[in-house]
Amino acid sequence: MDPDDILMPHYIIDAQVKNVKNLGRRYIPIDGPDGESVRLDLRCFGSFETQSEQVALGVNFSQLCAIKNAVNSELALIQGPPGTGKTYVALKITEIMINNKRKFGIEGPILVLCKTNRALDQFLLGVLKFTDQVIRFGGQSKCPELDSYNFNCQTGSYSRRWSNASDMDVVGMTTTAAARNRREIMDELGCTNVIVEEAAQILEPHVVASLSSKIKQMILIGDHQQLRPTINAHALTNFYLDVSLFERLVKNGLVPNVLEVQHRMPSQISQLLCPIFYKNLKNGDGVSNKPLPKGLRNIVSFVHHEEGETQENGGNSWTNLHEAHFLVGICQHLLFQRGYTEKDVTILTMYKGQMFEIKKIIKAIKAEKAKKGETPSPELEALTKVRVAVVDDFQGEECNIILLSLVRSNQHGHIGFVDIPNRVCVALSRAKIGLVITGNIHTLATHSNTWKWIRWRLDKSKAINETLELRCELHPDQIMKVKNGEEIKHFSPYGGCNKMCRMTMPCSHSCSAVCHAGTDDHGMCMQSCRRICQKCRRKCPKKCHEDCPKCCPDEIEHIGQQMERLSMKRDKESIDSWS
Repeated sequence: MDPDDILMPHYIIDAQVKNVKNLGRRYIPIDGPDGESVRLDLRCFGSFETQSEQVALGVNFSQLCAIKNAVNSELALIQGPPGTGKTYVALKITEIMINNKRKFGIEGPILVLCKTNRALDQFLLGVLKFTDQVIRFGGQSKCPELDSYNFNCQTGSYSRRWSNASDMDVVGMTTTAAARNRREIMDELGCTNVIVEEAAQILEPHVVASLSSKIKQMILIGDHQQLRPTINAHALTNFYLDVSLFERLVKNGLVPNVLEVQHRMPSQISQLLCPIFYKNLKNGDGVSNKPLPKGLRNIVSFVHHEEGETQENGGNSWTNLHEAHFLVGICQHLLFQRGYTEKDVTILTMYKGQMFEIKKIIKAIKAEKAKKGETPSPELEALTKVRVAVVDDFQGEECNIILLSLVRSNQHGHIGFVDIPNRVCVALSRAKIGLVITGNIHTLATHSNTWKWIRWRLDKSKAINETLELRCELHPDQIMKVKNGEEIKHFSPYGGCNKMCRMTMPCSHSCSAVCHAGTDDHGMCMQSCRRICQKCRRKCPKKCHEDCPKCCPDEIEHIGQQMERLSMKRDKESIDSWS
């Protein structure tokens, strides 16, 4: 690499970040929600004075400040804690820059860099809401909506496609693709403005190698409190190779704009992050109105146990069979709840070995049903589709209910990288409705200041127990305390409780089956049929779900309300004398 062609050497090499250059921009027009134009003052940062601007952009005060600073600075950092809308803010910045390209003197397309293809797809789908002048580089997109925008799908010669791409509003690619096409990005596209998403997860060399001295404005969006970049050779962490450009700039004194309002987690979950990870994180208006997770009594539960861990052969990973079986049982219980699907539950774990163990248990449950010749129930089919992942692969994602296995359980307080604050922060901040954690709190908190503080928070809200409290949605007074997978099967075999269902079936009988709170499928009614012959007044001798036999040939009238039949339709000819 040419040493004279380094990206922003004044900031990156010399670390002169105390006084970042202001681009001198002041007023720009934006469209308000009612269609009226509002003038955005990029130099005004008063909370009261900017209320109309917040409404017009649909942002809160911290988001507005981040947008203004990013648009008007040569180099800007935006730190977005979990659920604060990092991507939303990035899209607002992109839209403002596109609408003011000529006014800002922006040359070429705005370059958007992401670490992963999934994040790039999500971002470009958002961009398409305000411009269709988009080109995506790379062939790993999983989003059919972006197929027609892929560089490889464009018509014309290779050089012609590059020429057309230079006329676009936005060019998106991963850092891998950017490093591979560095010369074309700078020479053919002429990009001078870049937005880097997931910046705190991207290795610094990947960013520097992708860009050149022609870049005039760079906006980095991420969160260095969450996962650091991944490096294959762990020994290189001793040389800080796992420190992103984002984090290094923060440590060198460049103050990021921090997004302060989260809209993902109920307060019972977000309080676990404050102030140990984030000092000023506030809850948005909507999080206080979230319902309890169906089938659970509490939003946050830490189920303590002292069942030992097992080290995998080779010593690179750990498993905990007790936790694996327990979380699979909880997952089955949740999937029985009315309205919940496999998309509502995710099982997270700190170790890949545990992830494979959980998947193996789920596969064994299905195989056992097949061996018995039983047709898999909808709940079992959903269980096989539930996402089971390690925490490191789940940053940037969320789910309604998170089941978290911490795995480590020993008498020495050795917890390995379960003690890494960045990883803990991600694990605790993925849930939107409910969070169930299982682990040995004594092992975790023996030598870890992070877990000591979290234990204090959990104790304060009485969330640490040796059992998990399940709640029956049909019989709310029934609270079942369970501490392993077998107890879940015993106390809540079908997602409810052990009481009789007693719900009125379509045939008007009460269901006598064990509570199955999540479904209206009561099966076949085994009670005596209630129909009587209108002529001879004899009762039908059959069970409710069976066909009525022929009786008197005369036309009959129904007595009372017409009864529906479950599980099968009656042949009209066989019941022409019954009512």
